Amino acid sequence: MEGSKGKFFGVNAVGAVLGGGFLFLILRRKEDFSTSTFGILWFILIAYMILDALVWKRRGVREVEVTSLAFKIRRGAELWQDFSFDQVSDFHVHVRGSRKSVQILLGEKVLKVPGIITLYPGPKIWITNDAFDDGEFDEFIRRMRRGMEDAHRRDGSQSVT
Repeated sequence: MEGSKGKFFGVNAVGAVLGGGFLFLILRRKEDFSTSTFGILWFILIAYMILDALVWKRRGVREVEVTSLAFKIRRGAELWQDFSFDQVSDFHVHVRGSRKSVQILLGEKVLKVPGIITLYPGPKIWITNDAFDDGEFDEFIRRMRRGMEDAHRRDGSQSVT
């Protein structure tokens, strides 16, 4: 699964425009609406989107390859990282609206106090579908779950959610 710069930057551009529109509507309802307040807040939103794009360009997940025993992730322009499914302590898919994100937790177990707090100590990999085709992202999730289930059958220590 390979990410698309155009899709990622398109998501950020649409977010900046829609965010500016919502900001305008919210501020317009206030009695003390000023165009300078709107301009400053919209500038902050656009700066955040640009910073997000620069961070993704430098170290964001650009490509993922999943095999039956392991997976590879390319961060930034050229950094490839290899992981076996045995290294994964938890795999969680979060869906909010049309946005999906995956958290791959490495090393330590998840510490949970039900209904109060969940702590994810140790390194983690966070991948969102912002830069990926939705069908490919769903296939990536299926392959990861299959790999995690196979690893779970081998040693019984991983959890898949």
